[in-house]
Amino acid sequence: DTPPSARHPSFPDCVRAELDGLSGSVAATEGGSDCQTSRVELLQTLLDPGGYHERRLIKRCGPGLAEELARRRDRIAQAGESIVEVEGRVRYAWIERIVEQVVARVGPTRRPRSEVVDRLLTHPVFGLALFLAMMAVCFQAIYSWAGPLADAIDGAFSGLAGWFVEVIPVGALQSLVVNGVVAGVGAVLVFVPQILILFLFIAILEDCGYLARAAFLVDRWMSLVGLNGKSFIPLLSSFACAVPGIMGARTIEDRRSRFVTILIAPLMSCSARLPVYTLFIAAFIPAKPLLGGLIGLQAVTMLA
Repeated sequence: DTPPSARHPSFPDCVRAELDGLSGSVAATEGGSDCQTSRVELLQTLLDPGGYHERRLIKRCGPGLAEELARRRDRIAQAGESIVEVEGRVRYAWIERIVEQVVARVGPTRRPRSEVVDRLLTHPVFGLALFLAMMAVCFQAIYSWAGPLADAIDGAFSGLAGWFVEVIPVGALQSLVVNGVVAGVGAVLVFVPQILILFLFIAILEDCGYLARAAFLVDRWMSLVGLNGKSFIPLLSSFACAVPGIMGARTIEDRRSRFVTILIAPLMSCSARLPVYTLFIAAFIPAKPLLGGLIGLQAVTMLA
């Protein structure tokens, strides 16, 4: 039979000590020698700041319990344990011990290729470098691939404008068609290749599952501004258009993170601003190759 100690996760001594102290305090508040609240509920109260169990227990025992919980969590942190990570780490270690006892592996154990790729893509150093490289390739492609297509569209509308000049007599109608309709539509369509390439890259990264890994990768960095990795995809979508980015932010569970993401999504460089950036960069930044021609100065400026 499995010993009783192995049937439950084994938490560090500092957590168990604070849990025992919390159990005694709650028992004294409840007016009995034994605590009427289960140990599992007390553990969730201690390790889940602001959670359901904490609110429920504070409502039953009084606001003084909140200060006691804060002191106990500080002592756990001073002992070198993270309130956020300790439960997950302990439970996963417990699961691994049980799996080793009941699962028999036949043959040599090889790490799946997908796991190797995941470890590389989510590595704190190499994963971030790959992420920046992919973004650089995306913006470089916007200039390299979209350039010939934009020139072709511009040439087609220039030819169409010349044909209308020959067909329509000089006057207000010719000016309306040539300088208004043809020139106006051509000025908009010339930026369609850049927008399509941006959408293409986002669709490919999303379909291959990289966006989810990128969200995990940037979670630590986004926490510096009070957000989490789930805000990454709505903000990246806002590069195409802020409207779907705002709609995608509605899937974020945390209310504060959801509203912050919605408020900053319009500040992303959406496709409506991309033509403006393109015009200014093309006008003021020289087309100078960098890194042996792998990337251009214009793409680096766009990435910045």
